Amino acid sequence: MLKPKIKSELRESLDEADRILDQDLLPEAIQKYNGLLTQVSKEKEPRLWGYIQGNQGLGYLRLSLSIDAETNLARAIGAFGEALQVCNEKDTPLEFALLQNNLAAAYSYLAEYQDEASNILKVITTCETTKPVLENYIQGFNPKQRPVEYTIAMAMLGIIYNALGEYREREVNLEQAIQCCQTGLTYVGVEQLPSLYALLYYNLGHALDLCSDFLQTEENRKQALEAYEAALAIYNGNPCYLLEFLYVKNCQANLFIDQAQANNQQEYLNTAIRACQEALKVFTGDQKYPLGYALILHNLGSACKILSKTRNKAEYLEKALHYFSQVLAVEELSRYSEVRASTYLNIAIIHVELGEIREPSVYLPQAIQSFENAIQIYRVETYPIRYGISQSHLGNAYLTLSNIDTPKENLLKAVRAYEAAMSVMDSTKQPISYAKNQYYLGSAYLKLASITDRNVNVAQAITYFEAALTVITHETEPLDCAAAENGRGEAYLLLTENEPKDEYFTKAIQAFEAGIKAFALNQSSFQYAGILINLALACYAYSRIRNREGYLGKALKVFHDVFKIITIEKYPLPYAEAQNQMAHVLMAMAEINQKEYNLELAIKACEEALKVFSFKDYPEQYAKTESDLGDGYLSLAGTVRKQVDLTKAFKAFEACLQYFTAENRPREFAINTTKIGMTYQLMAEMAESYSFKNLAEFREYQAARLSEALRAFMDALYVLDAVNYPAEYAQVYTNIGSVYALMANIRNKKENLVNAISAFQEALLVYTSETYPVDHRRVNSYLELAQQQL
Repeated sequence: MLKPKIKSELRESLDEADRILDQDLLPEAIQKYNGLLTQVSKEKEPRLWGYIQGNQGLGYLRLSLSIDAETNLARAIGAFGEALQVCNEKDTPLEFALLQNNLAAAYSYLAEYQDEASNILKVITTCETTKPVLENYIQGFNPKQRPVEYTIAMAMLGIIYNALGEYREREVNLEQAIQCCQTGLTYVGVEQLPSLYALLYYNLGHALDLCSDFLQTEENRKQALEAYEAALAIYNGNPCYLLEFLYVKNCQANLFIDQAQANNQQEYLNTAIRACQEALKVFTGDQKYPLGYALILHNLGSACKILSKTRNKAEYLEKALHYFSQVLAVEELSRYSEVRASTYLNIAIIHVELGEIREPSVYLPQAIQSFENAIQIYRVETYPIRYGISQSHLGNAYLTLSNIDTPKENLLKAVRAYEAAMSVMDSTKQPISYAKNQYYLGSAYLKLASITDRNVNVAQAITYFEAALTVITHETEPLDCAAAENGRGEAYLLLTENEPKDEYFTKAIQAFEAGIKAFALNQSSFQYAGILINLALACYAYSRIRNREGYLGKALKVFHDVFKIITIEKYPLPYAEAQNQMAHVLMAMAEINQKEYNLELAIKACEEALKVFSFKDYPEQYAKTESDLGDGYLSLAGTVRKQVDLTKAFKAFEACLQYFTAENRPREFAINTTKIGMTYQLMAEMAESYSFKNLAEFREYQAARLSEALRAFMDALYVLDAVNYPAEYAQVYTNIGSVYALMANIRNKKENLVNAISAFQEALLVYTSETYPVDHRRVNSYLELAQQQL
């Protein structure tokens, strides 16, 4: 407010109070204003009384940024209210507008501590009341004749539009704020009114800065930085503007961080860190302005978090976590502050990233808790964009956690979080974010489909993947497009497990091929190799029902391309997994073409995988690969390396039983123990091709191998029964019958044939003509032959 004419005896005291207020000695200034109010009559000297109340309110408002926020804000609001009782908007519109603006600022700060919705509504109402007063004031105004008053009015209008832009019609109000500030700056220079000049530039920078959040234009950021620099030219080094200096420095640092994220340039991060360090140099250390101090720490944390993407990831993430944790330790920071919410969000993201390089089961629950803390502040009504971002990140955390803990529960939580994120997203204004959340939802439903309601959840997944692909294209977002195509392909491939329809296989292969095309300019990435592997697996699966040799050949060709990217040195684990998958394709090809050649290649692929899959580090993968290796050697029997291969098969099956124990994995134990028996049985059957001294030695060799085979089959029956494992149970009894039938040719013919018949009959109790017609005919023929020999 403009200082009214006053009596000479009061002038000195009032000037002293104003001087102390300008020096930010707030408790002393408030005390002096209190004393003056006892000497001034509201009725007799209303303008003076209102001026004192307004400045006292300003003192309380600034003091609330340091201590006892809620108490001092309530006092500020009370003082501004008293001042407005004697301030007439018609007679003194500028004074009225200034008081209203300060009142709106007080309500805005108070909203961080209590009654958020109510106080924000008061901010909006106060601004909407003040705006027409100022607009009417400048109607027909000649700014050249009264430049100071005109500029003050434009500055206050800029503040109002900035405030309204925080809550409603963001783009329209911020554009108005920019226009008001730019207009005001044409009528005042830095020499005339430096504080007003700096205020205009600060608000101009703030409006341009906020515009860059949704317009994402380089020009906006550049202009905002220039505006902040102009304001800092006044604020820097002046103790009267310490608070303003801190806020502008933080805004500047925050904008440099945005620049670094947009342009991926480290120089912006270094500039942001320097800006924060400059702010800390002038910070007194007594946390006089806790919010400003918290903002410095927040920006330092943000800069370190981004630096972690380019170097020393764990080290810079820990530094970022340190700074963000210090923000939360600022006691005067409101529990509902946007800074606190942003801090929780950043801490959560850091925990997710630390979980990627350390123990996810430790870090992901901490991340989820921090995301939920952020969402409690970033409520949908007041922070819709931040609410959506937080919910999307929360969904990703639950999606990742589903890989290691309670899959169904965490996937359902992920779905709810993604749906909450999409509920506040505008598909026209945020098309990429909206499409990404559709992709995330598709991924969650795809994983759910492997647990429950397969067809329903796969259909949902496909719907979301295809919806995402209507927005993202090969040209605009190639990596996201490839991910969505890959997800769509996986969904159709999952459907083939229950219904091996040509349509599903065709769509899966087409989707994978579309994803591969999206990588036209980046065919050396790990993600590209991942889609290649999925294409190969789809071709392998389709080969079981169509054009077997053709699709197996295509799968092998694709694997050839995979290993141009995935090497054992760069990606040891994916390399081993891909080698094992290729081994399965080669074994299938060996059944129809170049048996020995393809089996040799399959065996080599398994051996490559075992260079990574050690029993110590990857016991399950080790066991599965050893089992596949045994299958390769067992199938290779009959070539020139008969005896050697069977011995190696036996060793491979024995090796996998280190992990596939009867207690740990009963089914796998039984299957591989059965294969050991089959290896011994085959050794006995192939004995005619070996050299022996005499017939007795030959028969003894056969009998010993068949006895070992029986022992292995009996070990398998230790964990098998006809109820839980009917097919495996019947197959083992079929094998037992075959061994007894072979033993009958060596010794105790009648006894062994009776045992063979008994075993075949036991197998047929499961292999009925209705449930297993093919196996029933096969085993029944064995039974009839044994009965004839008896």
